[in-house]
Amino acid sequence: MLKAPLGSPKCSLCSNHTFHVIPWLQRELDAYRDRVNNTAKRADRNKVLPHSVPNHMYEAPEDFGVLDFKIKVDPAAIAYVRNLHAPPDHEVFELVPKDFAKLVTEFYAQIGNPLITRTNVWDIYMVLLARFEHLDNLHRIPAQLDEQWGYSLTMARDDYEDDLALIPNLTPLHNGSEVVGPDGYYYMGGVNNGLGLSEWWLNI
Repeated sequence: MLKAPLGSPKCSLCSNHTFHVIPWLQRELDAYRDRVNNTAKRADRNKVLPHSVPNHMYEAPEDFGVLDFKIKVDPAAIAYVRNLHAPPDHEVFELVPKDFAKLVTEFYAQIGNPLITRTNVWDIYMVLLARFEHLDNLHRIPAQLDEQWGYSLTMARDDYEDDLALIPNLTPLHNGSEVVGPDGYYYMGGVNNGLGLSEWWLNI
């Protein structure tokens, strides 16, 4: 797996790229969000809405002469729903497979846990990649790990599709999931038992 050329889909999960780039990118996005939400926008006389720091207006809209339409939700309720439907320990939230994470974390510590910036992100990737290649040359990556990492790579692809079981008491689409109906339209609703509006309705 680690013999794939740089830039290939397989090499992208030798994926220390995922391991170190995504956290860095998230930090950049967080910093941008904080800067925008805590900075007053340039005055615009054509703007009807109030001018100020967004976070200030959010926290105290009455101070700016506007109504507060926020719908407050109990954080405990959000935590309950999250843990029920998207538990943090679910594998979908793992950046990389656990065995891979253990190795790449060790390699990252060996090079001093450098702070990642846009000027060194590629250099760090190349150093980590070289360590994986060296490990693979000395001791071949076990087949079961290679298979596991390959599965995670497949799951991460943009064009990945998984066949989901039909929800109980429902029926498949009348024309299938990728079939255009006899009238030339691609209808996926449930009107008229999946046939869509009748010809009579279409001619009104």
